[in-house]
Amino acid sequence: MYRNGNSFANTGRFMRCFLEETSVEDTFLAIEKLGFLARLDPDGAFPGVCKAPIVSLKEVEALRTVKNRVRLGRVLSIEADRVILERGILEFSASDTLFVDCMAEGFYGYGNFPEEFRVFEPGRINLGPLFIVNNPSFSSAMVAYVESNFFATSVEEELKKKNSVFFLLKGRYGLGTPATLLGGFYAQMKTVNALMSLHPRCIRFLLSSRTNPDSLNNRGGSVLSLLWAMFGPLQLDKKGKLFLKKIDDGGFSDIDHHFGVGRPIPTPKKSFLYLGIGVSVVAAAAVGILCTSRQTASGSIRK
Repeated sequence: MYRNGNSFANTGRFMRCFLEETSVEDTFLAIEKLGFLARLDPDGAFPGVCKAPIVSLKEVEALRTVKNRVRLGRVLSIEADRVILERGILEFSASDTLFVDCMAEGFYGYGNFPEEFRVFEPGRINLGPLFIVNNPSFSSAMVAYVESNFFATSVEEELKKKNSVFFLLKGRYGLGTPATLLGGFYAQMKTVNALMSLHPRCIRFLLSSRTNPDSLNNRGGSVLSLLWAMFGPLQLDKKGKLFLKKIDDGGFSDIDHHFGVGRPIPTPKKSFLYLGIGVSVVAAAAVGILCTSRQTASGSIRK
């Protein structure tokens, strides 16, 4: 998986694949055709594993120059002159062979979480889950934001804090398959929606965090462009909601679950305040961010 321009138009094209296709395979092939996803062998069989490493197009092209590929399953052990794999043996010469271990499983142990796992507990934070697809930095920033802004002074507030984030659990929901990537986006959108519902002021954090690829700084800093993309012809806000509904309604022929995060997005009693003035909140937060950044920039220039 690699970035192919961080434009709102590209985001719209990407999300349209989620809405138009009816199976995981067709969705992936559509995304690949647009140039957002790549396989080492574009003409090969559809892969059963997808861990979606972030690479550049040049790196993909370099990897494709490797012609001698061995597909005999996982490596079980490496001996003095041979590699023992699940479905065979590969002999080698120790004098001219270098092994590079690229088989990190489960994000170095942080990819498998039991059903009872909770990020936030009284007096304790359990790190590990990704709330944003392939972005541990922004996921960590979210943990810090929730911890510093959600004050769990009661059982109800503690529950609100726990329910503010969604992530994939272990088992079939986090196996690193093509379906897992769709599940990651499903959990990501639910997390962002939950944060905005429970704590509307978080929009300022979301739009200004440098680790968020969708922040104003990473999207050109234009408030009008953001609002136009969300609620104009591209309808990114609507596309996101339709994707969530599609997963909830079983809209993919080969997905019969909700990735373990099917619980509803929490909606507090006063959530209508955000829903009713959503566009104004986004605009006000964005303007505030831009004004702050411009003042900082002008101050730096004067110095």
